[in-house]
Amino acid sequence: MEYLKVNGTEYPAHFCGKQIDRDWDGRASKTVTLAMPYAQAVQLFVDGLRWVIVRREAGADDAAQEQVGAIEKLRRSARWDTLPEKLRQTAALRLEYPELSLVQLAEKCDPPVTKSCMNHRMRKLMEEAKEL
Repeated sequence: MEYLKVNGTEYPAHFCGKQIDRDWDGRASKTVTLAMPYAQAVQLFVDGLRWVIVRREAGADDAAQEQVGAIEKLRRSARWDTLPEKLRQTAALRLEYPELSLVQLAEKCDPPVTKSCMNHRMRKLMEEAKEL
C-alpha cells in the first residue's frame, strides 16, 4: 500500500513516474493519484508543503495487529511488571501507534533506536506473550 503523508495524516494514493519536468528546472516529478474529490486534494498541495510517500508491505497491518494482541495479553498478566522498561516503552508505542511501521516506531523511542532494535524488541514481546 502507498500513502501520501501530509501534516501527519496519511491518505491512500498511487504514485508513478520519474518524469523530468523541463518547466520545473529539470527536476524529477511524480504523478500522484488520490482517492478523494479534486477540491479536497487541491487544498492539500499548498506552496511550501512538505509531504512524504509512505509504502507498507502487504501484511504489515496484520503483523501490527498480532503485536497489539500479544501486548494486550502481556499487560493482563503478572509478567508485565517484570518486563524491562525498554520493552514496556516499545509495547506502549505499538499500542499508541498501531498503524506505524517499525521504522516510524523506532524514531518515536526515547532515545530513537534502529529498525533492527525495534524488530528485536517486538520479537521479544511476542515470545513473552507465547510463553503465557
